[in-house]
Amino acid sequence: MDPETEKKRQAWKVIITDGLMTLAAVVLVGFLVLTVSGYWINENFEVARSGMLQVASEPTGATVAVDDDVLPQRTNASRVIPVGEHTIKIEKDGYDTWSKTIEIKDGLLYRLRYPRLFPNEPVIEKTPIEFDRAAIMSVSPKRDFILVANKTNKWKLVNLEEEKVNPKEIDLAAVFPSGINGEISNIEWSNDQNHILLSVLFNDKLDWFLLDLNNTGRSINLSDNFGVGFYEVDFLNGSADNLLTLRDKMLQRINVNNKSISAILADGVEKYHYYGDEVVFTANGSDGAYIGSVKANKDEVKSIRKIEDATADAFISKFYDNEYLTLVEKNKILVFKRDDLNNAEYEFELSFTPTTAKIGRMGEYVVAIMGNVIATLDMEAEKVREWQIETSAFDWLDDSMIYQSSYGDVVVYDFDGLNRRVIITDAREDFPVVITNDDRWLYYMNSEGLVRETLRK
Repeated sequence: MDPETEKKRQAWKVIITDGLMTLAAVVLVGFLVLTVSGYWINENFEVARSGMLQVASEPTGATVAVDDDVLPQRTNASRVIPVGEHTIKIEKDGYDTWSKTIEIKDGLLYRLRYPRLFPNEPVIEKTPIEFDRAAIMSVSPKRDFILVANKTNKWKLVNLEEEKVNPKEIDLAAVFPSGINGEISNIEWSNDQNHILLSVLFNDKLDWFLLDLNNTGRSINLSDNFGVGFYEVDFLNGSADNLLTLRDKMLQRINVNNKSISAILADGVEKYHYYGDEVVFTANGSDGAYIGSVKANKDEVKSIRKIEDATADAFISKFYDNEYLTLVEKNKILVFKRDDLNNAEYEFELSFTPTTAKIGRMGEYVVAIMGNVIATLDMEAEKVREWQIETSAFDWLDDSMIYQSSYGDVVVYDFDGLNRRVIITDAREDFPVVITNDDRWLYYMNSEGLVRETLRK
């Protein structure tokens, strides 16, 4: 073959190959751009808008159906699905069913991280803790321990994750030689779960104690040491070394190591909440009501934003990669990005004025409460849902689930009031119900004593 002809043929091959590769790259980039922008190719080879759904469950390995179409993946599962409303159903053999209708928005991720399934036929195991009507049960913040307290100086500590329940005795004779003279009104735990803040009410006097569960001899009577009556005491940043106190609406810090109390950090304080090492509070100042902030181990107070009502609830939280300031004031929920406190990202008007509020650990929801009426702002859905519970006596079973006890029945709801289920039929109402941090067991008190159910088959 003529060398010149061969060169031309090779040149055309290179041109065609490069052209095909360039075209493939353009098509691939275009496909990725469309996918990121919220589009996909449906079964009819048409371009349609879509979003991403991520579904987790406890326990894992459950089937997920989107509008009755069962996904090939089991939880934890991800799927691109069309924009619009979809009913998600989660099922697993031997467990109850969970479902919710959600709205998928184009190009956005919708995460369902909290669905929990309960066994249809629970296995119940008795523990050595017998029923005591006068006892008080308190659950540690990480749901690793239960403290069984009473007016004696012999308490019991239960490690909830042990295979065999073997309660540890806590001897408080060094703190209360003759037992507790008064009513236990409050028990708070430190983050390390080794310390307890205890308040005892006697003859209208409230005494506060810092109890060391590992060495009760190192416990401190805070009221005696500082000679003042505290209205409220809390662990600053969850540490037993520094405490935050509220007395006559004056916010102060206690250094436990050197037993000193700071000057007044802020006056007129109504409510406060924690975000990491930061305390965010609402207060009345000389220029009116405001939201303030103070860091742990520092006495410098900053004003974050002026508000109308100092009894409002204000929270700092993080959702996805953004920090937010959430304000529950009068009959409104306002959500601001932390770097723009002048313009609300979301504003929702409620049909009632909440008295208390709570924000999810991951910032995924805000719950505003008045009695048994609840409004839930679902940050994932960007919607508020108002609903009612049977009584105003309820608590949190885990980070995303509310429960109430009535006539032996324990009824659970997701934070938005959906998926109502009866999970226990013989529980004592005055004692907490807890799911362990590792999701293995459900603990509660019945007429015989403390029992636990296995949550994973």
